[in-house]
Amino acid sequence: RLAAWKSKLLNKAGKLCLVKSTISSIPVYNMQTLWLPQAVCNRIDQACRHMLWAKSDNSRYWSPVSWAVVTQPKERDGLGVREARRVNVALLGKLVWDLLTAPQKP
Repeated sequence: RLAAWKSKLLNKAGKLCLVKSTISSIPVYNMQTLWLPQAVCNRIDQACRHMLWAKSDNSRYWSPVSWAVVTQPKERDGLGVREARRVNVALLGKLVWDLLTAPQKP
């Protein structure tokens, strides 16, 4: 978690890069093997939204773009941020596929 003064120094592009590289990727290790509760996924998405739009750590924020647009791929004019629930489902699907197609895999 960044200190409030650090997040004030980042522009929108920097905040987007930070969200995509850290906040949304930290729980990926657990998402590969565990079904996260919806509340946890919502909390991860909330942290991403807050980091992206809030001016300081405790401030309320207004998002100029809907979350549906933020989570669209860049090819569809979105920002490319991945929703936690979709990442969780995709990673668990990959695990199931690997178990079914290569049972001897270590």
